[in-house]
Amino acid sequence: MLQHNGSNGYNLAKVLIDTENDLAVGVFTNVSGMDAETALGEIQGALFRQFLTTP
Repeated sequence: MLQHNGSNGYNLAKVLIDTENDLAVGVFTNVSGMDAETALGEIQGALFRQFLTTP
């Protein structure tokens, strides 16, 4: 599993790559801060779980 989180102070990006399951989830926003970080983490987790279990 590979993961990268980044921000330039204005935008925020979170990328998760699961090579064992051939799945990648990237979420991005043009808002930064802890609220955006938390929201993106929740969205990324939900998408990862949804598509990991989809046949």
